[in-house]
Amino acid sequence: MCGMFLLSTWIADPPATYAQGAATFTPTYTPPATPTLAGPVAYAADQINVRTGPEVSFPQVGLLVIGQTAPLLGRSESGGWLLVEYLGAPDNTGWISRDLVQIRGIDFGALEIVPFDGTPPPPPTPSPPPEVQQLIEERNGEATVVPTYTFPPTLSALDFQTTAASQQSSVPPAIILISLLAVSIIFGGLAILRRRI
Repeated sequence: MCGMFLLSTWIADPPATYAQGAATFTPTYTPPATPTLAGPVAYAADQINVRTGPEVSFPQVGLLVIGQTAPLLGRSESGGWLLVEYLGAPDNTGWISRDLVQIRGIDFGALEIVPFDGTPPPPPTPSPPPEVQQLIEERNGEATVVPTYTFPPTLSALDFQTTAASQQSSVPPAIILISLLAVSIIFGGLAILRRRI
């Protein structure tokens, strides 16, 4: 009861700090400053692979995501590839396709031609799994034929059609049912007659 009295008094006459309306704090959002790259850049309009050389056969070292920019360092002799600064790659540089980016801050013809002497690595040769390699080594290097799974023969569809001979020897089910019904009527009639006699 006392608690209700105190609560009603507090609601009717709030403390002075709340009654006078204390100043409210409104947080303001300040977006972080976006770094701007000085000099020519390549703008990725789509996701682009960054490679170690100016061909698709070179290994991929990273990628540029949509909207990302990378400082331009030069172009290939053919003009189809651009050399960009890419941290984390060998020499912190990588090659991207010219067709997949927009060049900003410089004319394409003014880009320096960067010679590239590297050759793409050969495609990896498939090696057998460790278990198979161990079997080959155990057999003195003689290659053995690995057994293959053969599927079982397919089953022929069962034919449920009866032959003419079996149709002639069998009795139709309707005749059996009718004969059973007739027998039951006869025995039922005899039972009724016996009760009367």
